[in-house]
Amino acid sequence: MMKRIISILTTIILTANFVQSQNLLKFKNYQSATVGIYIQDLKTDKVIASENSRKAMSPASVTKSITVAGAMFHLKEDFRYKTNVYLIGDTTNINGTIYCDIVVETSSDPTLESEHFNANKKFVKSIVKSIINKGINHINGEVKYIYTKDVADYTSSWMLEDVAWDYGAGYRDFNYKDNKFVLTINADSSQYTTSTAVPDLNLSLGLISASKKSISLCRPVNSNELYVYGTYSAQMPEVKASCSLPNTKHAFECDLVNALNSDSITFTRQTNANYPDTILIYSHKSPKRNDILRSLMVRSDNMFADATMQAIDGENSIDSLMNFFSKKGINCKCVNLADGCGLSRLDLLTPKFIGDVYRMMYNSKHKNDYVATFPRAGKDGTMKNFGKGTRLEGKLALKTGSMSGIQCYGGYMLDDEGEPTHSVVIMINNFFCERFALRKEIENFLLGIF
Repeated sequence: MMKRIISILTTIILTANFVQSQNLLKFKNYQSATVGIYIQDLKTDKVIASENSRKAMSPASVTKSITVAGAMFHLKEDFRYKTNVYLIGDTTNINGTIYCDIVVETSSDPTLESEHFNANKKFVKSIVKSIINKGINHINGEVKYIYTKDVADYTSSWMLEDVAWDYGAGYRDFNYKDNKFVLTINADSSQYTTSTAVPDLNLSLGLISASKKSISLCRPVNSNELYVYGTYSAQMPEVKASCSLPNTKHAFECDLVNALNSDSITFTRQTNANYPDTILIYSHKSPKRNDILRSLMVRSDNMFADATMQAIDGENSIDSLMNFFSKKGINCKCVNLADGCGLSRLDLLTPKFIGDVYRMMYNSKHKNDYVATFPRAGKDGTMKNFGKGTRLEGKLALKTGSMSGIQCYGGYMLDDEGEPTHSVVIMINNFFCERFALRKEIENFLLGIF
């Protein structure tokens, strides 16, 4: 009898410390979904819960937490993007007139004129101010660009249906105004306005009146052709859509010329002969590393994330990052990264791989900075409504990831002092239930563990 009691107690203790069984989450049609779970005690390294932890799955925007982890190691804390602007040509000022090109040495800074950093909404104004200070009132030349790094194309594996929307605003060699604009259409008259200049936009409308509004966008890659189709309400014919900018350079050039004209400086487009004169007229610095990383994680910004990946090692960033993780003892086999943001359907990560990266960051000097980038449950960003009013509020620091049929979470459980106690990875692919119900089931599952 005593042996049986000891056996039962042992089973209870093991179950309390380690849960490894199928179907840890129960939601409608869960049998058809793929569920991956990996929760680890960071102080003891004990695995608390595990399901399909080595199965490669689509992580969606949880990928951003992997990109940010790499950026913490590869970019210094005082890292800033730097964008220089020059006048190059014949800088001889004759009665206020020069024959020069305005040349932007771009660093792929994602924050230029970003609505998320008010201090950075001065790029154009600062260029114009510098030109005014030099007594120039007429420029003959062109707007040109110098690139400091070869730029990887992470959008090549994105789905076409994503490209036209603001979340599909991939980063470019030159980023401007978050690479997006708001399109407002009067569906009755087919008249439209844009929140920023979008030169050469060719808009095709296929809108019909119906009882319910449902809008879709389509724009081929590297095209100015934007198709807007669907239904609108006859009682409310105004249709709004937040779209990706087809050409960031054209938008910037239009804003720059308009700003010059507003200050009585004329700009005449003209091809000049090569002259040796070069004058630096403005040097722009972005916010620091941690401010950018916190912004992209809380808002789940795809463009910021891919720009961050690019900053690690240019075209070689993904290979460099995976090699770095391997050297840190993380098994990188059977995982794949195609971008830095998670929008690609080719991104495949395992719950254990993600958990191992989180454990590495917990044991690194970057722990506090890294954990601070994650949105908090019930508090901010994409976690604002998760766990609100429960004991999880403020205690879970998780990056969310969601696409059609995908819901993922990755990050940390925190103690009362904000110190990470556990790494948490939950990944669900191919679910067939309401997303709200699935999120609630995940919340209840975590409440049962913590």
